[in-house]
Amino acid sequence: KALHQTTPQNAGPPALPANASPPIAGGSKNTMIQAMVQRLADRMEKTPNDVDGWVRLAHSYNVMGENAKARDAIDHAVRLKPNDENVLLTLGETQKGAAAPGDDTPADFIATMRKVLKIDPANAHALYYVGIVEQKSGHTDQARAMWTKALAATAPEDPLAISIRNQLNAAS
Repeated sequence: KALHQTTPQNAGPPALPANASPPIAGGSKNTMIQAMVQRLADRMEKTPNDVDGWVRLAHSYNVMGENAKARDAIDHAVRLKPNDENVLLTLGETQKGAAAPGDDTPADFIATMRKVLKIDPANAHALYYVGIVEQKSGHTDQARAMWTKALAATAPEDPLAISIRNQLNAAS
């Protein structure tokens, strides 16, 4: 699951460029997606300062489950814009995706979420995950405050809002 809402700048595999040939009839969807991601990777070799391109590439690799490639791509973006919220959220997504099974709050991921909170103290995803760690550390009041703030910034039907409400109910 992505850590942040999809926006045009991080919408996953890019659309085919207007001058690209259409996919071969009968080709699998997976093959087509892999080809699109490879075209983006090739483009990034030619435009290494395109932060949004690196973020899209990392997100694409995350979706495909290619953790090492995702990490390489997001590391490029982090070097270019180390304090960009979108870059850090994608870094967090990559760190979480590479974590051991069952580890929902790996230390590197939580460190990144804390950095996101320094940039945007109202980031609902960062508040949610850091709140989980605070609760596990015995800081229930701090966790509850973070979740309440996150819930206020989240649409009621958003799956994150449901998770936040569940955490708040469990903490009561």
